[in-house]
Amino acid sequence: MNNRHLQLLLGWVSSLGALAILLVTINSIGCNYEMRVSSKESDYYGVCRFGKLTVLERDHHTKALWRVSAYQAVIGDQLIFWVTDRTPIQHAVKPSNLEDYNQVQSSLNMPLNYGWKMITPSHIAIFQHSPHPEITQGHFEGWLDFYHRFWPATPVHPQ
Repeated sequence: MNNRHLQLLLGWVSSLGALAILLVTINSIGCNYEMRVSSKESDYYGVCRFGKLTVLERDHHTKALWRVSAYQAVIGDQLIFWVTDRTPIQHAVKPSNLEDYNQVQSSLNMPLNYGWKMITPSHIAIFQHSPHPEITQGHFEGWLDFYHRFWPATPVHPQ
């Protein structure tokens, strides 16, 4: 393969990659939902509008409360969040896993990845691997992205 063919191939691959990123970004800007999920240690209330997610995290035991802001991308059954801010609203009065986690993570900007599955039209399951493996379930209203606005996910248990 000569230099010209290699340049054309790299140009096509770069163009396809840029197009894929553009399509995922435009699709994810279509988020319009509210979600409440609970884990063993915390309650989460999240709102996503125009690709921007804001979550309030409250520790069950210490009542520590944090606001986490992120940009969302949806690729198939994966939710990817690029966290932009972690702000304490109410600090814990005693040691808290949530407080420790958010303090450490607040200096890092890295994507978080979760799996998801609709259980019923109004209930969602979220699968996480980090900081520990866990499945959380909760109430969900709205749509994750433009695609799911027009073609909703098929729930495991349709009502």
